[in-house]
Amino acid sequence: MLEKRGPAQMNIDSLTSSMGVTTGSFYHHFKSHSKFLEELTDKYIRDYTTVVEEHISTLELPARDRLIEAMRLIITSSLGGMDVHFRALAMAHPHIAVKIQEMDDFRTNVIKGLFEATGYRDDELLTRVHVFVVTHSMEALVSTTLTPEDRLRLFDERVKLLID
Repeated sequence: MLEKRGPAQMNIDSLTSSMGVTTGSFYHHFKSHSKFLEELTDKYIRDYTTVVEEHISTLELPARDRLIEAMRLIITSSLGGMDVHFRALAMAHPHIAVKIQEMDDFRTNVIKGLFEATGYRDDELLTRVHVFVVTHSMEALVSTTLTPEDRLRLFDERVKLLID
């Protein structure tokens, strides 16, 4: 619903109507609209961010190859596609903005650690981390003409640009 209708339609009436439940049933499962948004955001962070970190942390590969695997997973699973919607939701709900900032900090720290282990330092490190995180977070919004197949086709060029 967030993706199709935007954050303005994440009100109780729209939510219960789209889910086919009563308002009472909604409040039986969620103590408040705010709590629902928090749980939804937590699920999004688990499904779209934590999964990448957990996957690459289990790989016994050099940091460079784990960066490449993170890129591949984000692209093939379209994990960056919902970022813009949750960022819009965060603009209207300060408690969600805190969670999104924590997610951004987590992503940045994971990717920074991998770039550091690859040997990058100082401004080059910060630039690569920033470009990596922003590209993979916002690409779906900016590059609407690129299909997932296009992104995979251009994958080797992206690796050369960001990592090599």
